[in-house]
Amino acid sequence: MRIVQVASECHPFVKTGGLADAVQGLSAALAVRGHEVRVVLPAFRGALPDGATRLGTFAVAGAGRTWEATIWEAAPLWCGANTFPSPLPQRGRRWGKAPPSSCDGERSSPSGQTCRVWFVAIPPLYDRDGSPYLDRDGRAWWDNGERFAVFSRAAAMLALGLGPGAIAGWRAAVVHGHDWHAGLTSAFLRLGAEKEGIATPRTVFTIHNAAFQGWFPYSLFRALDLPDRWWDFRFLEAWGELNFLKAGVTLSDVVTTVSPGYAQELLAGKGDYGLQGALAQRAAEKAFLGIVNGIDPVAWNPLCDSHLASPIVPGRGFTAAKRSNRAALLARYGLGDTLEGNRALLVGFVGRLSEQKGVDWLLAALPETFERTPMRVVLLGSGDPLLERQAQTLAARYPQRLLVTIGYDESLAHLIYGGCDLFVMPSRFEPCGLAQLYAMRYGAVPVVRAVGGLRDTVIDESLGASANGFLFTGDGPQALGAALLRAFHCWRDRPRRWRTLVKNAMEGDYSWASRVSAYESLYRSEGGERGGET
Repeated sequence: MRIVQVASECHPFVKTGGLADAVQGLSAALAVRGHEVRVVLPAFRGALPDGATRLGTFAVAGAGRTWEATIWEAAPLWCGANTFPSPLPQRGRRWGKAPPSSCDGERSSPSGQTCRVWFVAIPPLYDRDGSPYLDRDGRAWWDNGERFAVFSRAAAMLALGLGPGAIAGWRAAVVHGHDWHAGLTSAFLRLGAEKEGIATPRTVFTIHNAAFQGWFPYSLFRALDLPDRWWDFRFLEAWGELNFLKAGVTLSDVVTTVSPGYAQELLAGKGDYGLQGALAQRAAEKAFLGIVNGIDPVAWNPLCDSHLASPIVPGRGFTAAKRSNRAALLARYGLGDTLEGNRALLVGFVGRLSEQKGVDWLLAALPETFERTPMRVVLLGSGDPLLERQAQTLAARYPQRLLVTIGYDESLAHLIYGGCDLFVMPSRFEPCGLAQLYAMRYGAVPVVRAVGGLRDTVIDESLGASANGFLFTGDGPQALGAALLRAFHCWRDRPRRWRTLVKNAMEGDYSWASRVSAYESLYRSEGGERGGET
């Protein structure tokens, strides 16, 4: 099947968050299954890899003007990542089940032959200082509406076989758009197919975070020459503005989000930001569902992760490996592996420093937690400048207890997962979450708030033999502090139960291979009504 993935990010070319990992992981898994996959990305500054091939140029209509787009093609960098040392010996492994994958044969199919990345290069729109979405002062680019409308139109043209040069005539069977940046792709597919007199590909649209929707004025709708019939609350209009995310929801054949729990929350009006009605309509048409994201088992493999001091071997070698990685992690901060003469529980956090992630609750809960337990906390991330300053201030107050790195460091992130005993995610809302999946694969037990994808992937310690972590339901620092204290007492006082949590966490299959069949069913399905009108 020919499948086009349309997104603003894909690891490792462009990444600001989990969207990039999800697009990369799904695309790689589809290629392994034998599908012919094309990932379409904007050629943001620094995204185009060395060795990319120029395919040609074509004209793309924008907001009252026409842009010349150059299309570049590259093999995805993950294709060469399937050569690893042999699996580590498992002699003496006490756990009853082998890890879900080893270092060999993670990807048995030559995905480099079936997957390509197409970059849409329009330098005035995409080759800029700053981030893909914000200028150097942290403000949204003034022309983001046109930037991503042009990108969506270009992606639609490529999927319809209207690309330049050697790819002219290459036509997709399925087009899968991700988040608001690709929200107009389904609209332009319909218009382009109608103009060319060809069938519209099946369209799937995924909401990764409904908090970001792409709101723009009516003037942009007019400038893009979109049909008047779509300026309606049932389609693209929302509260008098053009809403890109709503366009993807209403005009795609089927809509997904990144966990069943998050889908339920959106339908209940929790964190929907005005999208509840449109999603309820799609759900009534049996065209809206949640599918939990996966993780890349090659990039996140504790058996052969070059960022770790020691490979993490399930079973008998686990404790020694964890101690080795914890010592390497603490050494990064000039500390040894003791606290007041005793080994302390080490807690990790990796993510955006934002209220959504509950970082304000975490920082407020730590002083009392430090008073009541000998925990240490390692925090890696960036985001809200106020939260960054608060984290650094608290770290100065507790220099032996709170270890903070502002920014992002891929190697350090892996070492945190590999060296910590516990991993905390106190999110106010969490569409899916990937960090808890990484943590569990590396043997760090998660403490998470029971929202969205977190409650879909973490089973609370109180729920019996299948438990793999700790869930809490309340709001604020006190609820989080109580959950951390509960985890601490389990770790200190119930070592056999703790080992069961670690075992269950590590033995879970979080790979995209276990998720991809759900998308294949959607791509092939004739079920669900086509959104909107044709």
